[in-house]
Amino acid sequence: MGSLAGKRALVTAGAQGIGLAISEALIAEGCHVVAHYYSSSEGAADSPTREALGLDEGARVLIIEKTFREDESPVMLTVNRIPARIVSDAEYKSDEAMPVYEFLEDHCDRTLGYYLSEIIPVALDADTAEKLGVEPGTLAISFDEIGFDQNNEPIVRATSYFRDDLLRFRLIRRRSGA
Repeated sequence: MGSLAGKRALVTAGAQGIGLAISEALIAEGCHVVAHYYSSSEGAADSPTREALGLDEGARVLIIEKTFREDESPVMLTVNRIPARIVSDAEYKSDEAMPVYEFLEDHCDRTLGYYLSEIIPVALDADTAEKLGVEPGTLAISFDEIGFDQNNEPIVRATSYFRDDLLRFRLIRRRSGA
């Protein structure tokens, strides 16, 4: 085992190019790598996003996708949709990999106050399954979330897909007063 055995590292853009080479070198040294890759685009808001964020037909959103990897395997895919009208800083291209709450503060002048989250079991469609390295129809856990700013205005719709075979959620429930 290498000198980094037992250590953890987050490698941004670690799914391709230099980031992938860095991830592979860290893994070879025994490091536990969580790689992270993103892509972004602007497009028309779909119906669920328009409804969640109170947008009009034809409204544009910035779509930021992030894939998180555990060693070699994709574990989670997150899709953030931010109304284009609130993106106040057009020079955001190099910052899409930052956490969404930082992106909202730096490029939208908004503070993420809280999320309203719904946890949904899903069968993955072909596109999502490909990004997570599994077969279409594979079962996963999805968090469908609406993020609100400090004024209770919805400012982001996030959908995160978690591979059920690599990640588990557990709850502890206790009787009141126990």
